[in-house]
Amino acid sequence: MTKLTPEQIISIAEKTTSRGSEEISDWRLEEEETQRNDILNRVRERVRTVMEVENMSPHERAAYVIEKEDELAAMREMINRLLLDPLTGLNVRRYYEETVPRMIEDRLKQAGIIRELSGFREGVEGEGPEIAMLMIDADHFKNINDTFGHSAGDFVLKEIGEIINRLFRKRDIKARYGG
Repeated sequence: MTKLTPEQIISIAEKTTSRGSEEISDWRLEEEETQRNDILNRVRERVRTVMEVENMSPHERAAYVIEKEDELAAMREMINRLLLDPLTGLNVRRYYEETVPRMIEDRLKQAGIIRELSGFREGVEGEGPEIAMLMIDADHFKNINDTFGHSAGDFVLKEIGEIINRLFRKRDIKARYGG
């Protein structure tokens, strides 16, 4: 196996990410250019990281890996704090509002592609996007807070969140929309 130099890797990345300008709309070209630049930047960053690691002793390399793992764990924790409601363990409303429309659009595009490829036959099951939405409203929740206090209300919300997390798949989007 031939070992490639960092310059060769970057050159390969540049060639594989460049594309001839066919008749594509300007916004699409800009989007593709942004994606190409992102890929090149990632490749350059990986090459720098590999070069740093290759020049390290085994002990330095182990310390470096542990440091990176700690940084990733800290980033995951920060993301979880921003995206998860601490009381229910469900995603926050902002996450829902940013993710669900994008997910629906992706599913509709996938369904359109499937229809085109299969010669779309009206009324055939299984060719539409697989999307389902369920909204749950805790009826008269204000009465719980007013009658038993906010700590009792928090307990109820926490239990509802645990039930939802237990019943639904990990990949499902579960969010606390109100409150």
